[in-house]
Amino acid sequence: MERLLNSIVLFILFAFTLSCTNNKIFEKSLGKQESKALDVWVEEFEEFLSMNYSGQTPGDNYRNFLSGVSSGEFQNYSPHLSSHEKEKLKRLINESGLWDQIWCIDTIGDDPEEGFRIIRQLESMKIIDDTLLVRKKFKQFGSYLNAIKSEERIDSLFVSYIFSKEVSGLINPIIMAKTLLNNDADFEDYLIKRIITVEFGNVIFDEGEYINSIYKFREK
Repeated sequence: MERLLNSIVLFILFAFTLSCTNNKIFEKSLGKQESKALDVWVEEFEEFLSMNYSGQTPGDNYRNFLSGVSSGEFQNYSPHLSSHEKEKLKRLINESGLWDQIWCIDTIGDDPEEGFRIIRQLESMKIIDDTLLVRKKFKQFGSYLNAIKSEERIDSLFVSYIFSKEVSGLINPIIMAKTLLNNDADFEDYLIKRIITVEFGNVIFDEGEYINSIYKFREK
């Protein structure tokens, strides 16, 4: 019995050490400042969920939130950040470089000489001309996706997520929510939390606009 208990303890320690190592690999690949900004975003997203759902654990709240996304049955969300705090978080995400490692933007403008619209991809939000229309796109070659790849997860959930992001960049949030729920994703997992925050965390900035965007996907 003592030998069995020792084996269990060693297995737990090994699993914990491996998890910490993988987290460090992710953070190193993403970047120090970018990782800190993502940590703050995850914390604020979890605080938002805890204010709006009564789960016993953060994982329960993630599950309840995704159930709402997949079914389209949203409640009246209570914001937990003031307008000033929302702008502060947005500024952190931008100035840390995190935004530029997750997304890029297409600028759409008119060429007066050629007489047609031109589309040009920019690598940073910091160089946008106010006269141009912009369209946000997922950056397939940014350090965010590279950081996810660096953990070398082989289960189908991560493989399909990486494939979808590389091929199209955009994942229908309803389909993604259903996929996470149907595959019994571990909502206490370090990487799962960060993926969900990147894909769904904009809800904390504008609850109404986010819900409307989900309804648009349901209409397609």
